[in-house]
Amino acid sequence: MNYLALIQIIAFYGYVLYVWNKIGIQKSISESWYTLPIDNRNYFVFFAAGSGLPLWAYGMYQYSGLVQMLFVLSGLFMFCISVASTFKASTLNATIHNACTALAISFAFGAIYLQYHDIRHLVAAVVGSLLLLAVKNRVWWIEIWVFTTIITRLILIE
Repeated sequence: MNYLALIQIIAFYGYVLYVWNKIGIQKSISESWYTLPIDNRNYFVFFAAGSGLPLWAYGMYQYSGLVQMLFVLSGLFMFCISVASTFKASTLNATIHNACTALAISFAFGAIYLQYHDIRHLVAAVVGSLLLLAVKNRVWWIEIWVFTTIITRLILIE
């Protein structure tokens, strides 16, 4: 059983379900930071840490070389997403946030490809994301879909 993936699943889907129940579907998962009551915003940090820190652990304890570095960087940028949310007043917020998101996803898929020679999950993420472009609150659903494609590969790690 991959307990790191279990932590990620609980943190990610637990937060998404909490937000959905508390304030409804948002434009994006990160948008919930701004719409949740102030005393509930720390849940977003737990979401980002619970999703990102296990990626560090994959890199630190299970792999070596480039795969290790990619997992560690993916976790770092996932955690940075929570920090970027605190800078909404900044004109750079969207740039920082989008860069962190893109890098977290890219490094995770890069590590998966290099370690497992698995491109199927990346293809599924891209195809699914393209299909989701037509739905309301598409970023919310794309974020969930991309995480799902990554975690379905990571859950297989023993």
